[in-house]
Amino acid sequence: SKSSIPKNIVADETFWEEDQIIAPLPSSHSSVEKKFETAVTSAWAFFRFIDGLMFDSRLYDYKFQQLQDDPLYPYLNSLVGIADGGEDGYINENKRIMQKPKKEYMNQSPLRICHSLAREAVAALPKLQVICADIGGRLGMQTIAVGPIKKPTAALLKSERKYDGNPLLVTDYCR
Repeated sequence: SKSSIPKNIVADETFWEEDQIIAPLPSSHSSVEKKFETAVTSAWAFFRFIDGLMFDSRLYDYKFQQLQDDPLYPYLNSLVGIADGGEDGYINENKRIMQKPKKEYMNQSPLRICHSLAREAVAALPKLQVICADIGGRLGMQTIAVGPIKKPTAALLKSERKYDGNPLLVTDYCR
């Protein structure tokens, strides 16, 4: 009779083969061993489950590290939501990235700054489309769309709702 208790437990990078789901018991086992065989089998299955989770967590950590090394990670990490209009309840959030401050912004109103940023977004849109197409290709997506440029007045309203009126924290002119 075969049982699921292994004679030896070996932990290495290969883990258990799929066809070794049940490990053999020694051929001679007492009635006490038979009585607890179900409990031991369940414990062994639980051990294999936890072992698999530990392996998966290392794999996920590795993949996450690769993602963090990508130049787009700081931008993607700063996104709160897609089509973020500022109505999501995140007010005065600690945002990691912002538009680059320029000297000409010093004497401009927030609305003028929003107009300048919208013009820059129009110029950046073709590059964003190329980047999105690349990301979509890596993810196996057949269609990827880039939304319209955020209007300066919408950006101003978002900056007032969400960022205490700082238009440089609005980073989704192109989306």
